[in-house]
Amino acid sequence: MLHVLPAIGYEPCRVVAAPGRQSEILAAAAGLLLGLPCLAWEPGLEEEGLGVAWTLESVESEEFLLALHNHRPGARLFVHASCWTAPFGYSPDITTLLYQHIVDPWTGGGLRYNPETERMEEAPPDEGTSRNWLQRLSRRCRMRVRAAWTWC
Repeated sequence: MLHVLPAIGYEPCRVVAAPGRQSEILAAAAGLLLGLPCLAWEPGLEEEGLGVAWTLESVESEEFLLALHNHRPGARLFVHASCWTAPFGYSPDITTLLYQHIVDPWTGGGLRYNPETERMEEAPPDEGTSRNWLQRLSRRCRMRVRAAWTWC
């Protein structure tokens, strides 16, 4: 996404998080990386800015999905993952990957290696807050977390 936005000549003024925990975490990270404010979606915010969603299927608001269906030229929709076996009713402007089955790191169920048992096992859900996830991501990226996010 960092390279795609300049390549298409798009400079968003803000990041707009789609409703849902997965999308809020992803949007906060995108805002941090892009140096832009991250706002929780409200009707009308989609008119300008970069809408960010984990997957369109994970968005927790039909109103958001309807609003982004015919989004304006000043807005773009970035969706991290798009299902290729059961495509959504419309395509995002930018997507990271196509999937048949996907598990996000927050709800558990992904596989991880247990060095004690030397076996793969399902990861438990992470009940941490969106802010906790953002702090962990920022430490890994060696970036500062903004003092306050408008949706926290």
